[in-house]
Amino acid sequence: MKNFIVIRSANEHDMDRILEIQSKCFRQGYLESRDSLFSKILSSGDTCILAIAGTEIAGYFFSVEADFYEPPVFNSTRHILKRTPDCLYLHDLSVDPKFRGLGIGNLLLERLVEKAKEKALNRLSLIAIDGLVPYWTKNGFSVVTAIPQKLSDCLQSYGKSCTYMLRII
Repeated sequence: MKNFIVIRSANEHDMDRILEIQSKCFRQGYLESRDSLFSKILSSGDTCILAIAGTEIAGYFFSVEADFYEPPVFNSTRHILKRTPDCLYLHDLSVDPKFRGLGIGNLLLERLVEKAKEKALNRLSLIAIDGLVPYWTKNGFSVVTAIPQKLSDCLQSYGKSCTYMLRII
């Protein structure tokens, strides 16, 4: 199965399908706007990637270079890359339900690990929502317990049941 999955960077022409997949994967309070998702492509296009199965976009994983303690606020349209980012913030992984169980999420994560290493970033961070801490723990992430105020303010934009996580690579 993995042999017919192609990974490539996302672009503006992919936005309708990306939004379609997002709507199948997230509940109402976690749908981001077209502008928010596209802003991530504009600021960090080589780390906003798609999995193509045959001729169809099967899933996507958007990430941006960031300061570990300043990930993007939910639904933000502004992503200013730091001169010296210290982590790759993994923002949004979505796989169309009809393609689940094929390892696409793992393929996308592996590619972003490679991208982080290419950029000499040794940390990945993410905000786990909707009880997904066990999924991310299984993928090598651990819960960050020391949360400074500026990070706490950002986390509030993701709702009450979110957890900041880290993976050293």
